[in-house]
Amino acid sequence: LMGERWSDRSFVFADYKGRAQAVLDSDFLVYVKNDLEDSIMQLQGISAATRGSETLAEEVASWIDKLSVTVEVIDSWAHVQSIWMQVEAVFTSQGHSNEALAAETKRFQKVDANFQRVVQRAHDNRNVVTCCATDQQLRSLLPQVTEQLELSKHS
Repeated sequence: LMGERWSDRSFVFADYKGRAQAVLDSDFLVYVKNDLEDSIMQLQGISAATRGSETLAEEVASWIDKLSVTVEVIDSWAHVQSIWMQVEAVFTSQGHSNEALAAETKRFQKVDANFQRVVQRAHDNRNVVTCCATDQQLRSLLPQVTEQLELSKHS
């Protein structure tokens, strides 16, 4: 049903400040989210029309669930990546006193490592739906990194 459409949809990465393939490409984020939402709407239409076939209805419901979780993960990732880019700019700039921000810089380095673990999860499993819908570690890491970045951002 949606298997063909999403089986070869892979993450697209971009370089960031000398770091190769360090972030998800911003155009990709917009495109994949729109495509996911279109697929969900198509499936909801099919779902309404499949009243007689329990097997098809289950497959449609399964795909709606997978794609919905994928949208949530992509939204969360885009948010995390946006904050990470803001905070990373502060902690890697040359104009601040390292002594004044030493503790915060150490905290950011830990957050940065966690963000890179998130990116690595997608490098290891490049299929968008498979990675987002089935990788529990990725799904648990994103809220943690968001919280850590918020702390770094406000410090």
